[in-house]
Amino acid sequence: MGASLVFVAICEGVVPIREGTWVAVLATMVYVSSYSLGIGPLTWVLMGELFPLDAREKASALVSVLNWLLAFVVTKTYFSLESSVGIIGICLVYASVCLIGGGTLFFLVPETKGKSLAEIEAHFSSPQKGI
Repeated sequence: MGASLVFVAICEGVVPIREGTWVAVLATMVYVSSYSLGIGPLTWVLMGELFPLDAREKASALVSVLNWLLAFVVTKTYFSLESSVGIIGICLVYASVCLIGGGTLFFLVPETKGKSLAEIEAHFSSPQKGI
């Protein structure tokens, strides 16, 4: 997603409008596809795997509200942010958010493949902080 946004920023800044349009459209399609196949459903998958059973209902509700609230904030602030920093700037801001989010996922979210829910819950309830 971040690479797609960087390509859109490059297309907007470097390539003349008529020559770079197809690249920007392709990059946008890759962005939407990457979101739909990757980070979009990941929130809902992680809620089912990482929250302990006794807190899952309330925690899932809280995460759902936060998810939709942040989507609203992005939608509401897009045009004012675009008028402030331009399309290139907004693409680079969102690309940096993708980079930070990817790093956070990579370093802080443990691998759960092949582990039972009890093992995952034990991992998060143990006093050790190493992942």
